[in-house]
Amino acid sequence: MKRVTRDHWDAMRSRPSPEALFAAELCHRVANEFAALSAMVAIAKRAATGQSRELLEQGEKRVNSFAALHRLLIAPTKPDTVELSSQIEKVCLTIAETRLAPIAVSLTLRAEQCETSARIAWMLSVLVSEILTNAAKHAFRGGGGGTIVVTLEADDRNIALRIVDDGTGDVVSGSPMSGAGSNIIAELARTLGGTVTRITTPQGTIVDVTASIEDLPRPPGPRGGSSTRSDDAASA
Repeated sequence: MKRVTRDHWDAMRSRPSPEALFAAELCHRVANEFAALSAMVAIAKRAATGQSRELLEQGEKRVNSFAALHRLLIAPTKPDTVELSSQIEKVCLTIAETRLAPIAVSLTLRAEQCETSARIAWMLSVLVSEILTNAAKHAFRGGGGGTIVVTLEADDRNIALRIVDDGTGDVVSGSPMSGAGSNIIAELARTLGGTVTRITTPQGTIVDVTASIEDLPRPPGPRGGSSTRSDDAASA
């Protein structure tokens, strides 16, 4: 019987799991679909004139912005250190363009600079994206525009994120979050070693998120196989 050395064992455990490979393939396919859609709109735009061309130009910009957001939210493949506020700023700017500007909602970001792992930055980026998307869909469904303020603070151990909107779509104070997006938010906060709370009033909604600034230990993979890791997906 061939002896399995420590190097062989480490190599087996470092192989991407089937789930991670599937996620990487899915991200790659979505990126390709965005590229194909953008190309189709660009071709149609060249043949259009007047108002039709203007509408196609707006559509092309939105498709490209959604594609950029998709790239920002792909799980990292390397254990790099990143500047968190810069990452959150990119996510906020992209969502402001794709989701908020069309409904006349402005977004302000107040963020302290801090460094953390690419994995934590990615999870917080997904979390911010989900909260802002939920606000665009529900808080401002009555129309009339509004404002959202995102605040990011950090110290040596913890990250504090607050997102405040003045939308009046949901006026039930302290109502529990529900739905797929809210489940993602709660699970991400738990994985980050933090919490998420929401208070909704007639004046708007406040969402507070806490997280550890350092990576928490991950559970080991199944015996005899590779570990399942959320950051194994490859960038498209």
